[in-house]
Amino acid sequence: MRRLSAIAALIFFGSIFPLMSLAQAPPSWEAWALNEIIPGSKIGEIFMEGDTIVGTNGICVQYGESVLTADSGSVNRQTGEAVADGNVRIEEGDQIWVGEHIRYNFKTHQMQSEQFRMGKPPVFAQGGQLQGNTTNRTYNARHAFVTTDDVSDPAVYVRSSHIKIVPGKYIEMWNAVFFMDGVPVFYFPYYRRNLGEHANNFNFTPGYRSAYGPFLFNNYTWYLNDAVDGKIHLDYREKRGVGAGPDLDLHLGQWGEAEFKYYYLHDQDPNYSVNTNIFGNLGTIPENRQRFYLDYHATRSPI
Repeated sequence: MRRLSAIAALIFFGSIFPLMSLAQAPPSWEAWALNEIIPGSKIGEIFMEGDTIVGTNGICVQYGESVLTADSGSVNRQTGEAVADGNVRIEEGDQIWVGEHIRYNFKTHQMQSEQFRMGKPPVFAQGGQLQGNTTNRTYNARHAFVTTDDVSDPAVYVRSSHIKIVPGKYIEMWNAVFFMDGVPVFYFPYYRRNLGEHANNFNFTPGYRSAYGPFLFNNYTWYLNDAVDGKIHLDYREKRGVGAGPDLDLHLGQWGEAEFKYYYLHDQDPNYSVNTNIFGNLGTIPENRQRFYLDYHATRSPI
């Protein structure tokens, strides 16, 4: 019986190991000329030189979840090393990198580029001298800026002499300067912005209104857990002064949703709305004002 049990065990493990090897098989390589994917584009050419894929006039290469497109490039299938030129675009999951000349390794995710752009809403970055780290997939760049504006010339951005990017997790910046319409507004010796789900972040909204003058609305969005999150506001209006207060959101499951808000403003011109109101004088408005808001919703399940 012991001998039969041993034989059965060998048969079992012998059948499992091939399945495990199959499950851990590396991704396959796929390559196309861009005109095969995008009708009307230049007629490209894909050919092999040993283990190297070479493409001209538009190339697209995919390995696992990583996709590279460029005007021309070459990829070694053994090492995963790729060198691409002209309108280079690399997609790693939901992260996108763009540059004119990029060295990229599909297997280690190491990347080098003199100039680059990358983005995933709500954060976009642009800079130079990009270097990728193969061990923890972090990327460092020089003279870069970060913005929430998905345009080539953003109105609001933070510029830094050194930036560290961990895709899907966070961005760190050193010697960072906050700009509005090209004007430096604030200096951060160190600045960090989380990129992951439920990330804690600072947010800045500049603008101008006749009632406020130039203003800057700031808030810190925080996430504790699935049941509690909120914001902390600290706003400045040039004509009216400083306002601040917290927001608190409670997600109580079967007990419903609750929302609490409190805001305090020391108004430097409290009678502005009185003097400009078309419905007549509203009376004296105090300088120190507070706003309290409480909302609760619950749905009772039918019996």
